[in-house]
Amino acid sequence: MVQTQYQRFSAVYVPISEIFKYEYKKGVAQFDPNYLDAGCMQISRVSLTGVVIDNKTENGSPAITIDDKSSTIEVREFVDPSKQEGPVLLNGLNIGNLITVIGKIKEFGGQRYVQAEIVKKTTADWLKFSQTKARITELNLKIKNKGKNFVQTQQQPAQQTQSQQQQQNQTQNDTEEEQIMDAPLDKIVNKAEIICKIIDEEDKGSGVLIKDIIEKSNMDDCEKIINDLLENGDIFMVQPGKVKVLN
Repeated sequence: MVQTQYQRFSAVYVPISEIFKYEYKKGVAQFDPNYLDAGCMQISRVSLTGVVIDNKTENGSPAITIDDKSSTIEVREFVDPSKQEGPVLLNGLNIGNLITVIGKIKEFGGQRYVQAEIVKKTTADWLKFSQTKARITELNLKIKNKGKNFVQTQQQPAQQTQSQQQQQNQTQNDTEEEQIMDAPLDKIVNKAEIICKIIDEEDKGSGVLIKDIIEKSNMDDCEKIINDLLENGDIFMVQPGKVKVLN
């Protein structure tokens, strides 16, 4: 008997919003997993970190909803009705918990969700790390897909073969990707994340003065961004003129 080789896709760090951008396709061969067609990449499994904002049970199977600030998505755990064991992965999670989820992207009835494979509680530091990794993936996809579209839409010079042009564009994309991967963190994340990082680093327990944040950030629009973070609930004011990051 010939044993079919099953290919296990690596889990990809992505913002939740990216999961809804691409076409969901079925695997070609019998044991191929379904995936998101992200142009230069097929995404079947993802690694997400976010806050639990809802939990419920439907037909004996538990489900939670997580939010990573880019969007929200439901995470489900399949429970075999023929077995008496209860839920394992999503058991004991409460609204407000910070968690990391690794799982497969699924779609049913037009709704996309993640089928949980690994779920564990995590920390605010890991949330920041995973969001940075997800942001890098998002930027890399944009760069690579931009290069791919360029190859497909531009006319090739008469003296240059299509293969040579593709190789040249791939080299250019790889160089741009390396520049992103090697860039300092403050060149990758947005201004709001930089300000949150400053607050987190300067906070000795009682919060950080807004005037000190403005001075350290050296941003003209720092005060406006702080006000936006306060309105969004990302930071909170412990006393007049002093703020903390919401951990």
